[in-house]
Amino acid sequence: MGELLERVRILKDEEVKVAENSTDWLLTRLKNPDEGFKTVRPKNMYVGKFYFMMYDMQGKSSKMEQYSPILLVDFRKVATKKILYGISINFLPQNIRLLFFDEFLKPFENVFEPIDSEEKKGGPEKPLPISFQIAFEALDKIGFQYVIREFDADKINKVYEVKMSMLPRFMTVNTTVLTEVDEQKMAEIWLSKLKNREEAVQKRISELITDYKEITKTFDKEFKSYEREFEKIEKSKKNLKSLGLR
Repeated sequence: MGELLERVRILKDEEVKVAENSTDWLLTRLKNPDEGFKTVRPKNMYVGKFYFMMYDMQGKSSKMEQYSPILLVDFRKVATKKILYGISINFLPQNIRLLFFDEFLKPFENVFEPIDSEEKKGGPEKPLPISFQIAFEALDKIGFQYVIREFDADKINKVYEVKMSMLPRFMTVNTTVLTEVDEQKMAEIWLSKLKNREEAVQKRISELITDYKEITKTFDKEFKSYEREFEKIEKSKKNLKSLGLR
């Protein structure tokens, strides 16, 4: 177990309803940003940082990318446009999201604490030393490479930077409130993506499905009450409406 899961454990020791409280935290910070969750300009986004974006999906019905919690992994200039690439937390099933990021962040020591005097004084947080390739390879191992999504910087209506110290909160937000896509649907999307891969990897697909079931068992064992903490979705939806997000 890495530091992310350990910090979530601490939250669970202190709170009865972590997911509900984390979702309320997000909705509150959208109204009242602070140092741990602050507004930034799209041009000031950096690879290796976590963000929450409000994205222009005009003409599209899907909410999967309209409100996007992401880890930015790359950006490219295409003509006059700046295209961003991020791991979209919305596309990761809730019951393995924590397990993936816990493993993904293990190589980075003291990632949740300020690492130099400037950060300790409230200065800018240093981004994680990651790249598109690192993110893709980590996700591809478990069949989730498609959760790296492309965003046009010109279509970002608003963006918030999330400090690493707030990651346990950020990762335990009930994203179903934002997307209206539940855990079962997320698993179905994943399995459908796997089935469309090349025949040469069919054996690996079977292994991944087995791994998914094992990961789910592990998650349920370590966080038995986690999914039960999503029971008050309606309350959070009302809060969303008050923000004008629905």
